[in-house]
Amino acid sequence: MILTNQTEIKTDPKQRELELLAAGKAGDILYIVPTNRKARALRKAILDNSPGGSASGLQVTTLGTLCTNLFFRGNPEKDVVSEAVASVLLSQCFRELNPDYFSPYDDGVPKGTLDRIRNVINQYKRNGLTPHHIKKDAEELKGTEKRKALAIAAIYERYLSRFSELGVYDIGDIYENLINMSDDEFNDRVKEYAGSYEFAIADGFTDLTLPESRIIKRLFDSSGSPGYIYIDYNSNNESLFSSSGALIDQLTALGLSSHQEKTEYGRRFFQQKLAEGLFNYETVKKTAADQIRVIAAVNKREEAELIAKEIKELCAGGKYKPSDIALVINLIEDYSEIVRDVFDEYGVPLNLTDRYRVERNPLIISIMNLLELSENDYYYKNLFRALSGNIIGFDGLTINDLMMAASELKIVGGIKKWKNSLARMKSLPASGWEKLAVSAETCGRIEKALNKLEKLLSGIKGQHTFAGFRKEFYKLLSELRLEDKLLTGNIVEDETNVKAIKAFLRDMNATFSLLENEYGNERVFPLSYFINQLNTIISSSRYNLREKPNYGVLVTTPDEIRGLSFRVLFIGGLYEGNFPTKFSPEIFMAETYRKSEERHRKEEQFLFYQAASCFNEFLYLTAPSNDEKKKLVRSHFMDETLRIFAPETITRAKFEGAFYSPDEKQIYFGKLSASGETEGVDEETKTKILIDKARIEQSEGSPVYQGVIGEDAELKSAISQEAAERYFSISALEMYAACPFKYFTSRILNLSPVEEPVEKIEPLELGSLLHSILYDFIREVISSDTGYHTYLNDKYDEALERLIEIAKEKLAGVYIDETESFFDIEKIFGIGGNKRQSILALFLDEERKAAEFIPALVELEFRQEFDADERVIKLRGRIDRIDIDEADGLFKVIDYKLGGNKPTADDLKSGLSLQLPIYILAAKKALRELKGNEFRTVFPEIYSLKPGEIGGSKVSPEPVRGISDYKKSPENLEKAIEISENMASAALRMAMDYAVNIGNGEFHLTRLPNRAEKICKNCEHFMICRVRELD
Repeated sequence: MILTNQTEIKTDPKQRELELLAAGKAGDILYIVPTNRKARALRKAILDNSPGGSASGLQVTTLGTLCTNLFFRGNPEKDVVSEAVASVLLSQCFRELNPDYFSPYDDGVPKGTLDRIRNVINQYKRNGLTPHHIKKDAEELKGTEKRKALAIAAIYERYLSRFSELGVYDIGDIYENLINMSDDEFNDRVKEYAGSYEFAIADGFTDLTLPESRIIKRLFDSSGSPGYIYIDYNSNNESLFSSSGALIDQLTALGLSSHQEKTEYGRRFFQQKLAEGLFNYETVKKTAADQIRVIAAVNKREEAELIAKEIKELCAGGKYKPSDIALVINLIEDYSEIVRDVFDEYGVPLNLTDRYRVERNPLIISIMNLLELSENDYYYKNLFRALSGNIIGFDGLTINDLMMAASELKIVGGIKKWKNSLARMKSLPASGWEKLAVSAETCGRIEKALNKLEKLLSGIKGQHTFAGFRKEFYKLLSELRLEDKLLTGNIVEDETNVKAIKAFLRDMNATFSLLENEYGNERVFPLSYFINQLNTIISSSRYNLREKPNYGVLVTTPDEIRGLSFRVLFIGGLYEGNFPTKFSPEIFMAETYRKSEERHRKEEQFLFYQAASCFNEFLYLTAPSNDEKKKLVRSHFMDETLRIFAPETITRAKFEGAFYSPDEKQIYFGKLSASGETEGVDEETKTKILIDKARIEQSEGSPVYQGVIGEDAELKSAISQEAAERYFSISALEMYAACPFKYFTSRILNLSPVEEPVEKIEPLELGSLLHSILYDFIREVISSDTGYHTYLNDKYDEALERLIEIAKEKLAGVYIDETESFFDIEKIFGIGGNKRQSILALFLDEERKAAEFIPALVELEFRQEFDADERVIKLRGRIDRIDIDEADGLFKVIDYKLGGNKPTADDLKSGLSLQLPIYILAAKKALRELKGNEFRTVFPEIYSLKPGEIGGSKVSPEPVRGISDYKKSPENLEKAIEISENMASAALRMAMDYAVNIGNGEFHLTRLPNRAEKICKNCEHFMICRVRELD
């Protein structure tokens, strides 16, 4: 359909266009198109078909570019406001007004919400709707909807006034100004910009707002020359072309006349069938279609692989070039990484038109992190990112070094804390470094790095004017030698970095210039203000990489491909939710203007039709059936196409028996070799296959693969000798019992994860502190002439004060951030000064109850040899406490625990818990040496130091109910002794078994039936373990 400002069309405009192009007079036509891509393609097509390959005065422009140039009179210094600047201004409006509707957002309106509201306001402006319209419509609403509409209207009104105050414009403002411009002024500007032309053509538009339609009508009328706008419309299919029909009605209402095209230029058979049949259930007859093909894939990756293989098939004979082919995907961000990876793997060159976010560029991330490092006072995560960003050199300092030091020194942030801690470390004697995970050399490198960062960031911190901040910021970039970082030698990476930095600096300078005009050049702001503004800027700033002409397969969206033409077209991602997209009404748009589900459906249908019309020879429709664990529903757009046509279906089977990538080549020849066929396999590949085969056979047959040290006699001898001579810790043997492989990585290879630093005292450290306090107190009491229970009962207050005094002395001797660990320290001494409810007082209360047993040994370190069944094992450990009942010759082992968790009966029986049972044997020996006579054991105890649970809990592999009170009967006592001694003997035998296995080099994966939950769930070695291959 043609719409024109002429009452009748005397000369076919398409025919006249061809005549002018043939005569080399392309400059006599003004072309207006919807997208920059269409403009580039049209310019190229005109030049390719012009005499001599040139066309003087060629004018091809988008409507937006044309209007911008008319409004700014072609001034290159002027342009529409960027998304980044607009986001900053909108954010300011929210902070100024703080609408009640958005009050739940304590930390400001989230970025996603801000972007949605900005898009809504842009739509209002493009459609010529003012805050007055929104307020008027709000009068008909009630409750939350009314509050929301009025809040948006207020924000919109303030947003408009901010634009007016600062003298900036977006495309909606430009439309409004051009519409309100006098005829003389408008005509002068059109003549000034476009000169004289024979006629104007607007082509490729499917949807125009009312202001856009008015501007096109005004453009047509301004020069007195004919103007033609082509609308894709088929009156026989109103279901598909309803939006085109509405646009035609809108344009005719403005005074343009509609005419049927005399000739269907370029309208091909399949495009005509699509126009007539899609979503038209009345006049459709299925047609055989060799030119349309369907690709069925299991998932998105396989979909991309099958597309890549089909492209290689098409290009193999030289009939097609990659630039003859396009791949269209609606929500391209869900596919871009997959397509890049697969096309790279298969050697398919591509031209991916994806807009990149400035905030995701590594250089931008590093720069912003440096600013935040200064603002956040050297917060450890900012420090790690500064080191990992490779934007600054730190002379051999690694992230692992820094993480280990931060964890060891318990530093989360604070440059003063870093300096004070490092200074304190310098005063350590040589022996003091032996217990630390960080070396003196590493601490020296950290100190040097911190000094370097302080010097680098000294100018940027503090308060600045806008000019002052920009000066210091550019100085920082200069000192970082940013120009060297931009040029890595990788062409794509270099272009990405340059474009990202350029977009960042452009939007920063534009925003800060506007804000400086508003606030003046003398007002100062803190660094946090500038960081907030920059974060808002980069979150909305985008950039495109330069498109390479005639290079690779074009990968783009349906919107971008409108009006273009390719010999071969693939439309991918044809599943419900991607194409068509799921309808989601814009909740911030006033209900009167909100898009309906019906309109959304029709727009998506027409977009599919337009995309599917962009091929000349072959159209491929592709869809995955699954996405990870989710089943996907095939798009009804594909179903509609299959209702009209009967195409060929392509699956993976088509490509079997051939290879399309180096990896597939290896797999293909590997299968041939495995079957004994080597014909056609080149010598290099044969050699690789033989080496790989030998490696696999050796691995699978080797004891090493099964977790056993292999045939290396020297290595086996070394491990066996080391195991025979070693004093095993009980915790190491318990680790072996749980997972031999973890024992190997932790205790033999000495691999351990670096813990993140915490300033707050950790449970293990708190437990060690309490151990130390109780050790000093009990040792002091039992060394005195006063009996233990006599002292606690008769001199309780004195005992409590002494215990508190010892605790304070111990606390003063360790490095703990008392601010971060305030609550834990309060629990030790009593919350709010209530000493009677402190851990220390509750401990004394519990001790006074146990009249029969008294502490005999505390913090007993042992290194002993144990023998059983003609075997010997060397063990070491530290027993928290051994209490005795000297009158009855009894003892019990006590182990302090901050949480009070005790081993289960199953853990004791299976050998996962060895500590308390073996401590019984060690305690028995120690008491024999101390007292000169034999003591018998009763149940060992886990002594909880957790407030509210303080006290002992008996540990046994069998139920203790009924026999736990030893004084009730001799039978109870003998039963308790028997269970405890049997438990200890069984544990010793299992410990010996583990030691023998270690000496034999057996380090297989855990074989526990519930390993996933009990052992592997929180294992820090999971990522280097093969257990996932077994599950």
